[in-house]
Amino acid sequence: MGVSRFLVDKSALARLHLAPVREVLVPLMDRALVHICGVTELEMLYSARNGDDRARIEENLRASLEWVDTPDDLWALTSAVQSALTDAGQHRCASIADLIVAVTARHHGLAVLHYDNDFDTIAVHTGQHSRWVVPAGTV
Repeated sequence: MGVSRFLVDKSALARLHLAPVREVLVPLMDRALVHICGVTELEMLYSARNGDDRARIEENLRASLEWVDTPDDLWALTSAVQSALTDAGQHRCASIADLIVAVTARHHGLAVLHYDNDFDTIAVHTGQHSRWVVPAGTV
């Protein structure tokens, strides 16, 4: 079996300061197995306190994570996943950002690395791979 590659969600990345998350995430990042897309980068940059802080966060993200683009047909794919969730009465579980991360990961053959139950719900409908960065409820 090959080594898994991941698209990281903000739910995991924002917990990088916690030792259990850092112990999992940093070795994967060091091996260039963790990717980021635009929506997660923007979510992380949202917490910047000022321009200098934003520049520092952006530089750190770009230096430590591999970049992937969103698919050209992002909106059609996202709408299809949301439609499947709606048919199951679960469409309010996943934010638009979560749907974009899930669709982008699936497009690139990456597993979503997260700390968010919504990705388990999405995976039920898409069949894609996702992984909790650490077990739910532990951090």
